[in-house]
Amino acid sequence: MVLVIITSFFLTFNCATSDLPYNRIMNHMRLEITPICVSCDACKLICPENAIISNGTNYHVDDWSCTFCGLCIEVCPVDCIKEITN
Repeated sequence: MVLVIITSFFLTFNCATSDLPYNRIMNHMRLEITPICVSCDACKLICPENAIISNGTNYHVDDWSCTFCGLCIEVCPVDCIKEITN
């Protein structure tokens, strides 16, 4: 009885929190950082999932870690983070 309740809770919780990334992946949406990036680190610092990865002066968004919350888009001072739909 207890196992069923716990399993039911986790399944409900996982479905509720993974709905947005699932829809994003199924619709082939992703974020891309364009070359006009000034490497200010604002997006990297605000990202709750640490999905912004820097390689020297180049930045990119890890598609599997990103939950598409949009915080990085809001804090970018040069508006270099774009939503890409394939």
